[in-house]
Amino acid sequence: YGDMDIYISFLQKNKVWTVPKNLGKIINTAATEGSVFIAADNKTLYFASNGRSGFGGFDMYMSKRLDDTWLNWSEPKNLGQQINSKYDDFYYTIPASGDYAYFSSRQNSMGGADLFKIALPKERGLELYNRLFRLYSDIKKESESVELMLGDGNICWNTVEMNINHPV
Repeated sequence: YGDMDIYISFLQKNKVWTVPKNLGKIINTAATEGSVFIAADNKTLYFASNGRSGFGGFDMYMSKRLDDTWLNWSEPKNLGQQINSKYDDFYYTIPASGDYAYFSSRQNSMGGADLFKIALPKERGLELYNRLFRLYSDIKKESESVELMLGDGNICWNTVEMNINHPV
């Protein structure tokens, strides 16, 4: 489909790899895709692309595998401005604990590209985190600290605990 695409291949019982399959046009563009990471659920794919409308050079995206063919994927979602910048952002990875995500960026780096760590909320996942970050960015302009409380009184967001764009 493009300059550099993402493929899948499986190691068979006889220790021979299957012929690589291109993941298709939903994932791959006419430009470059790479820095692939498959989450612990074996369905969520994170990858970098410079062939989609985003914040800058390479942005990180997420897509969900819809069946076992590895050819049907949800429309990739940009991971948002707390990870993506006007520079190149790539190599997004989440350890099995799911507490943090790690990624590489040229934004605010001390060299070519540095590693960064971002705290992920346990209950709500990345989608809510993206929304809360945008809300925090708007409110922070007018307030020194921000807390978001759920209906049950539990604090689920506190600016003191934020780890956004801090080097690992």
